[in-house]
Amino acid sequence: MDKLGAERVGSYKAGFFLGDGNDFAWSLNLTFPLALLLAATTKKILFKYLYFTSAAAIIVGIVGTQSRGATIALAVGLLYYLIFISTKKLAGILLLALIVLGVMLFSPSGYFDRMGTISSYEEDTSAMGRIKAWNTAIEMAVDHPILGVGAGSFNSAYGRIYRKPSDPVRWISTHSIYFKVLAEYGFTGILIFLLIIWHSIKVNISTIKLIKENQNNLIDITTLWPHCLIWSIICWAVNGVFLTGFSYPHLYLLTGISVALNRIVLNEIETADPLAPAPPPKKVRKF
Repeated sequence: MDKLGAERVGSYKAGFFLGDGNDFAWSLNLTFPLALLLAATTKKILFKYLYFTSAAAIIVGIVGTQSRGATIALAVGLLYYLIFISTKKLAGILLLALIVLGVMLFSPSGYFDRMGTISSYEEDTSAMGRIKAWNTAIEMAVDHPILGVGAGSFNSAYGRIYRKPSDPVRWISTHSIYFKVLAEYGFTGILIFLLIIWHSIKVNISTIKLIKENQNNLIDITTLWPHCLIWSIICWAVNGVFLTGFSYPHLYLLTGISVALNRIVLNEIETADPLAPAPPPKKVRKF
């Protein structure tokens, strides 16, 4: 019997916006750093181990979907952790090695075969279909640079106008949030979309700076909070290169949480008593 099942499930019943295993893995990628954040900041030992267990289960879920985009996003997110979050680089490297070992031990039999198609994408029909869709999206944006071909109209525009005689007789999807926005909303839309992503990260960078400069006035807030939000946003952005759901709520929820955290930090700083003695340093478990 295989560890997680050799057959890759193409679709499943879930929320209104989650269509298949790729979407599910995309969502799991966002929750992984947040589970680690909860594990690092909670005071109760039972909950701490529960959150760490949840983080491990999330990785198993990502690997179980055999999603190539999610695997790349997970790797990029872990690289961000190692460079910008981990205060003990050796311990961070050991943690990453443990995760890789777990993936090797518990991944389904077809997982590495599927991951191997990343380097030989020319032979993979799914990858080549994505590249064709991306090229078509660029054509649409060049033809309609200001407003694109219209919201939700990529498939229709492709089938009616942009499909070549030698192409398969079927409509296609962009399989990328960036190319979908580019095609349907033009260069104006993609600029606004990229600015939303950048602003979400920039807000957290600003929050990190505020926390470092005012740590004595922030008893329960550490830089782990904005760092893990950046981690989630990066995972979302990287995974989104290969998936279409730019209208999914993930980014907008992360943006809202980022702005809310920034306002909480500013409020704590503004209302702090400058004459009050500094609280004892808060012990936060690093990961």
